[in-house]
Amino acid sequence: MFELEAKSKNVLQVRMFGAVGQWREVNAVSVDQLLIKAKSDGYNEVKLLLHMPGGGIFEGIAINSVIQKHNDIRIVTEVHGLAASWGSVLVQASDYRSMIDGTRMMIHQGAGGIAGSASQIINYGNLLKTLNEDISAIYAASTGKDQKW
Repeated sequence: MFELEAKSKNVLQVRMFGAVGQWREVNAVSVDQLLIKAKSDGYNEVKLLLHMPGGGIFEGIAINSVIQKHNDIRIVTEVHGLAASWGSVLVQASDYRSMIDGTRMMIHQGAGGIAGSASQIINYGNLLKTLNEDISAIYAASTGKDQKW
């Protein structure tokens, strides 16, 4: 769910509570539209208040790409409650990150399930391995830390 509030003439605060997913409120299209509107309305900073249990990895990658594309507007994230799974990766896309006392951030490797032939299962495992490397690279780039799990 998005709730918008002008904090000043330059800062738009957005409450972004919910899971990431193509068919959910927090998706790449809605985030892109929000950032385009914020810029056209004259805001130069968007403060995202996040409480996010995670969600779909591919939609999350798309959201990260959208945020990176809008490099002409400062993005600040503040975690309220939980930034878990993909929510924790989304936090990394911002220019400045903070967490309220008592909040939590959960980081983990990608997981999933599949049934099929041996080659299908191996291919799925390889995809998860590649996605884990991609996610690790996002954390490493934003923190300056090593990419190893």
